[in-house]
Amino acid sequence: MKGDQKIFMKYICPLIVVEDINRSRYLYERILKQKVKEDHGANVVFEGDFAIHQKEHLQSLINNYPIIRYANSFELYLEEEHLEEIKRT
Repeated sequence: MKGDQKIFMKYICPLIVVEDINRSRYLYERILKQKVKEDHGANVVFEGDFAIHQKEHLQSLINNYPIIRYANSFELYLEEEHLEEIKRT
């Protein structure tokens, strides 16, 4: 990144935290006929641009912060290539 370029986070998709990734995949793929765009095992992105993520795996990524059902089981996922630059601004 050069000079005083502005940094913008990129919105990716809604992410739904699930207790059982296989059971949830069955629902979305077989019953709701959603097609998988990306399969990362514990994290699956569908062509409709939403994702499901295995609760236990997500917790491990956020330092085991508790994910309470109905309270914080949904997140907006944002990406930025120059994340270190955001810390400096």
